[in-house]
Amino acid sequence: MAVKQYVNQFDPEKVDLEPWMPGIHLKFLARPPARRTLHFEAMDFIYPVSYLISLGGLIGWFFAQGNKRVSRKFSALFLTGFFFYLAALAFSSGTTPYKLLILFRDMFVLGVVSQLFNVFKRNILLSLILAFAAGLTLYFSYFHVLLYTFPQVETAMIDRDGEFFIQLDDSEETTIAAITNKFDCTVERAFIPANADQTTLDDYYLVNLANNEKCEIKRLCRYLNRQPAIAWIEPNERIQIEAPAATADVDSRHDFYFNDPGLRHQWGYIPMDVDALHRFLTESGIKPRKTATIAILDSGIDGEHEDLRDGLVTYRAAYNKDALGHGTHCAGIAGAVSNNGIGIASMTPTTEFVRIAAVRVMNQYGFGSQHSVIKGMIEAVDAGADVLSLSLGGPTQAKKERAYQEAVDYARKHGALVIVAAGNNGRNARETTPANIEGVITVAAVDRNHDRASFSNTVEDLKMALAAPGVDIYSTKPGNAYQAHSGTSMAAPAVAGLAGLMKSLYPDLTTEEAYAIMHKTGKKTKAGPKSGRLIQPFAAVRQLVD
Repeated sequence: MAVKQYVNQFDPEKVDLEPWMPGIHLKFLARPPARRTLHFEAMDFIYPVSYLISLGGLIGWFFAQGNKRVSRKFSALFLTGFFFYLAALAFSSGTTPYKLLILFRDMFVLGVVSQLFNVFKRNILLSLILAFAAGLTLYFSYFHVLLYTFPQVETAMIDRDGEFFIQLDDSEETTIAAITNKFDCTVERAFIPANADQTTLDDYYLVNLANNEKCEIKRLCRYLNRQPAIAWIEPNERIQIEAPAATADVDSRHDFYFNDPGLRHQWGYIPMDVDALHRFLTESGIKPRKTATIAILDSGIDGEHEDLRDGLVTYRAAYNKDALGHGTHCAGIAGAVSNNGIGIASMTPTTEFVRIAAVRVMNQYGFGSQHSVIKGMIEAVDAGADVLSLSLGGPTQAKKERAYQEAVDYARKHGALVIVAAGNNGRNARETTPANIEGVITVAAVDRNHDRASFSNTVEDLKMALAAPGVDIYSTKPGNAYQAHSGTSMAAPAVAGLAGLMKSLYPDLTTEEAYAIMHKTGKKTKAGPKSGRLIQPFAAVRQLVD
């Protein structure tokens, strides 16, 4: 479709997202067949109405205590309303503690209001004044509170520079005009893929509220869900980089084939038998069929680092800076220049096989958004990246992430492999995005005992999952420095490095083929399916070239 002037440019130099508490995350539940909704249209509307009916029935019950026939009717009204109130409360979205808190609040108000009417029921004038005051309060205040009680939207988790993605089927201008006329907001095209005919990502728009208070966000959600031209609604959530602290600087005291001095700290290369890979590729004389590019979607890369600059492809000059250091650390694992007598080694013997490229999607504090990550994925794919390495993500309760899925599908159509860290919450990775997106290879972290790292998410419920060392991983840091870090963030670029090497030898390799080889040649760990198999790069490459 034609590109309109609704472009929202992501400027990596101007991003300033507020830090948020890790481990708390929002997702909206999916309702078939297509539209993601907030459960606002039915159960959450029944909740305030049934509560007010039960409140009115209780007040009438007190007033009609002298008349049994009328009293029975009001008591029936109260009980009916209260039954639907409890049902709506139970089935509305939100955590159990939150629902219990709301129940306590509602029962307190129910008790106070009904007792006030009970006290003044003999004084008609005071009862009328009280009824009038209660009516005004309900109309101007409390009904609004009830209406926006559910769903439990954790608005702090939504990006302040664009709260929601919407996917439009048709009538773009009319729908956008209706939204901007009703709300103080902008609606801009979210993504501009180079090959728009291969995806529907160009149908996505980003809605950015000027007033992003909780009630305003909920009111916008309610409105968007009612628009027939909107096929999909999804929150644009903040995501973060998580990096558990390293516990030690490991000196393996192992004789390596290459001359990089930092190899003695790269303990993970021993269980992965990377030394045999280096020897095989060097002595066999195997040449790559192409130079594969691994895009590191992260906080940037220090483009002047002594062990990275000779193997770096530049997409944007701004990306070759890294105030956080996380992206530079991941880049060294995936593609440090090997056998140059400096720093560390990656899995490839020369830069003829693999080069790395930075795509900055996170700010200097380690925070970004779905929007920035997906735009980065599109940019990397359109620039010709062969492998996308994502050491980022966050928890989700959603059954489907459509925008992420579209981005992964777009990458796969262009032959790119997407490698994603499993996450560091110690939970099931199916609850973490984008690790749970179909079509990616998800990577768990193992320790020196060949067991799943205590922080690593488990991957037993994912279709394509592998393991790599992720504890005390020594790699590059900005300013020609080197340091050990821990996390699935460190495990993912190891798999990305191997994937890039395999793509250099066999450019048409698909995600499924790459995973099948790495899984088949991998070693079982003590954690079994919870971690996936530990990659064996030498065995994988041998199977690929034999």
